[in-house]
Amino acid sequence: MLDRLGANDAAPDTPDVFLPIAAAHGWVGRLRADREVGAAWAALATLAGDERTPVRLGTLNALSSYAARPGGAAALLAQALDWLEMEDREICFGATGVVIEVFADRQTLAAIGNPETLLDYLSRAIAAVADAPRSAERSDARRRLLLALPRTLAGVAAGLRVADRGADWLEEECRNARHPDVRDALSKTVVSLADKTAGQGAALARRLRAALEGSAKPPRDPTRIRRGSGRGKSTRPMR
Repeated sequence: MLDRLGANDAAPDTPDVFLPIAAAHGWVGRLRADREVGAAWAALATLAGDERTPVRLGTLNALSSYAARPGGAAALLAQALDWLEMEDREICFGATGVVIEVFADRQTLAAIGNPETLLDYLSRAIAAVADAPRSAERSDARRRLLLALPRTLAGVAAGLRVADRGADWLEEECRNARHPDVRDALSKTVVSLADKTAGQGAALARRLRAALEGSAKPPRDPTRIRRGSGRGKSTRPMR
């Protein structure tokens, strides 16, 4: 029955779009019962990568509820690493974006037993975006993944405080970033951390900004840089 519900291709503005959403919650129920685990994860990957917004949001809600349970976050990360290897690029990027959104939640971050697993996953997700062929830049799923990154990365930098691990990891990512789209996502992360309403402190934002600026390509003609053009850069995205 869950297979039939999940396969429903109703338009996103019709009542029947609820059926694959129900399937997502049903498959999470099978995970909790420890039954049909392989089939459940495979179905959830497809639903998370669905192009319809209601289906993705419903699957995000289902996965978030599962990740909040003891051991759920670690189990989701283990499967999400495999999803990064999926041949279908749209489902791969779409499912990855949903997983990244799951870990934007502070309680889910706190539930992670080993933060290194999450950091490794995020590094691989960033690398997948950077290493994708140029044709992938037209992918809506890839765009959604990039949009999901800043909030989660900011949460990781501020939330994984054990030996300042989250901030150290993000600083290294900023230092090594080369792809323009990745740099843009990291820049938005730094700007959000610098926002006074975020309550994270300006010191961390300045530290990450320095790392990101240090990895930027030098201007083609440095003599054309106008004096005073750097004013207000602490609140301006970087390239």
